[in-house]
Amino acid sequence: MKVKRPYTELERVVLPCLEIVADLIHGGTKAVDKVKKIAVSDTTVWRRCAVISADLKEQLIQKLLEASSFGIQLDESTDISSESQLMVFCRFPDIKSNRIVEHYLFCQPVEEKATAEAIFNKINEFFEEEGLDWSKCKSVTTDGAAAMRGSQKGLIERIKRKSPECIGIHCILHREALVTKKLELNAGDASEVRWLSRGKVLSRVFELREQLGAYYTERGDQKANRFRNIYWIAKLAYMASIFDRLNQVNVSLQGKGGDIFRSTSKINALKMKIQLWKNNASSRNFIDFPLLSQYLKESGWEFEDVSTINTMVMNELPKLCKNKEATETTLN
Repeated sequence: MKVKRPYTELERVVLPCLEIVADLIHGGTKAVDKVKKIAVSDTTVWRRCAVISADLKEQLIQKLLEASSFGIQLDESTDISSESQLMVFCRFPDIKSNRIVEHYLFCQPVEEKATAEAIFNKINEFFEEEGLDWSKCKSVTTDGAAAMRGSQKGLIERIKRKSPECIGIHCILHREALVTKKLELNAGDASEVRWLSRGKVLSRVFELREQLGAYYTERGDQKANRFRNIYWIAKLAYMASIFDRLNQVNVSLQGKGGDIFRSTSKINALKMKIQLWKNNASSRNFIDFPLLSQYLKESGWEFEDVSTINTMVMNELPKLCKNKEATETTLN
């Protein structure tokens, strides 16, 4: 909020609106005075939020204690103050609802360096405080960081000492990101992308190519030469199209209720699509890459040497397939 004060929405926004409504509907100061007596101060709202939060946590812990087994998923990230925050989620069979449910478990700062030992100690401390049984923890999902998956001192190995039957799972979203970590735009000018969401930048650059070209031209920047190079723009369009396709798959893998069967089927479908794209591209059919196809049509002259674009596409798609196979071989 602009006032930079939490828990004040009811007091500063909702309550004044209710006063106006009371005056319009009932009229007079009597109705308005009754509305003003509603306890909605920031301290009152904070206290109620704390009570609700504690109650929800108590219910969740009780369900975990009653569950025959559960799995956890965790990730460590840095907030705007550069402090490491550990987020942990859980999935377990809910006895009352008779279905598999997912819940946010906790988020706590990792005061020291986010090593495997520090992360494990934070989770272990929470488990001990809440009386959770480590032997019921059957799976742990993490990213591929060495601190998480190290064979000797990694987090998963430390958890296995507490729960020998626990298995470590590499997050399928992180696998997808690793596969497309580096796709070359052209020789000597690589476009490295850590997370697929950054691929949206390519689409934006393509959309603003004329404006960017004019901007760099006015400033005498050599980057203007790229935006005058029709083949470079075509390659940009191709890369933007590829990342858009991969982003769609990445987003479909996210959200609650997913499982390994659905995720695997989506990845397998993408692998088959890549082969289809390759087959179409071999006959110089670029309909699978909308921005590239659009640019070729807008150019109006079908490029003097379409084989250059064809070669680029045919060189890049096999790399994507190879990266996927290599990643699966390494992680399975």
